[in-house]
Amino acid sequence: MSTEKGTFVRINPPRYVAFREANGSSILTVIARLEARDCAGHHLGCWFSEVAPYGDFRDVPVDADGYGIDESIAVDLIRRLRNGQSLPGPIVELLPKIPNAAETGTIRLTPRLGLAKRRR
Repeated sequence: MSTEKGTFVRINPPRYVAFREANGSSILTVIARLEARDCAGHHLGCWFSEVAPYGDFRDVPVDADGYGIDESIAVDLIRRLRNGQSLPGPIVELLPKIPNAAETGTIRLTPRLGLAKRRR
């Protein structure tokens, strides 16, 4: 990995994260595929949501260690968004809520999320 801040390296294979972002008086549920990172912890990836069901490439304000979800769960949720379906309420309620990065400046958050696939 590069040691220069701002130089991104590909994450291969990509990892997935999920969170809810406060957006004024509403909440946007996001499933993001992390595709690149730099040494300072900034991540770039494709955000999937009801307003961008086919993805929007942008900065991802969370990391996979704290917000990661299993790829099979992420792919299923993205498929639902692309088909115009709502995400299941019980799953959405489990997702951590973060402040809008545009309103608060760049943030890095790392709480644990319980949607990782459990090993047997």
